[in-house]
Amino acid sequence: MPLHLIESNPLNPRVLYPAQDVDAMTVLLREDGQRISATGYVGDNGTVVLIEGETRLRASRAGDRRTLRIEIKPKPADEKALYEEARSANIDRRNQTPLDDGIKWNDLINVRRIYSSQKELAERLGIEEDVVSRSISLTRLSPRVLNTVAEYPDMLNLRMLIAIRTFWEATGDEDTLELIAEIAKNGLGSRDVMARAKTAKNEPTRKPRSASEEVKYLSGKGVLKSFPDRVELSITGLKPEHVPALTETIRRAIAEQGSI
Repeated sequence: MPLHLIESNPLNPRVLYPAQDVDAMTVLLREDGQRISATGYVGDNGTVVLIEGETRLRASRAGDRRTLRIEIKPKPADEKALYEEARSANIDRRNQTPLDDGIKWNDLINVRRIYSSQKELAERLGIEEDVVSRSISLTRLSPRVLNTVAEYPDMLNLRMLIAIRTFWEATGDEDTLELIAEIAKNGLGSRDVMARAKTAKNEPTRKPRSASEEVKYLSGKGVLKSFPDRVELSITGLKPEHVPALTETIRRAIAEQGSI
């Protein structure tokens, strides 16, 4: 099937695609060809909608391939069936992580309202409701921490992710990013991380928690960090002609407080 006629699964159960995964698949397709067909169904506009096979699709595009082999299946009966069939395929290949599940389950329950509750989703998937609840709690992590931990497959188990989330709630982004690097370097376990989290919660002189969020301004992208005693803004990728206007906007905002 030509790549331009393929659409991604609108309810794809996998959310995070680390660059290393796509790069590895790109190399595999280039050296060995496509061994396993993706699956999909014929959409209303004549395109083929994937059920599963997003990594292969992204790798095909990255590797300048023109086609992807897809096994055509009947269109799933409804949105729940589409999601559940795709997730089942990912589970069989061990491509699904608690991080993907948590982000997607939060979306399916609280945003799209495809499932009425955590209980319904748990029953449909044949898992414990507590697993759904704990996985969704991972979505409280900041985008920086989520994207960073996603690059370390060995950390993507529920025990470790819950421990990292608990540590982050006590310390914030910067300390958590340092901890993730330490876990990767020294092989810390979830018990080690949870012990660090407990210590951080009980430490009376621990550093105040910081907050950060990704920001965009025209062609630029950056990070806005806020601390109890300061604010830091860093934006890169700006076109030269955009810098004066942004600088003037910041100056004006400060001047309104009588500081310039």
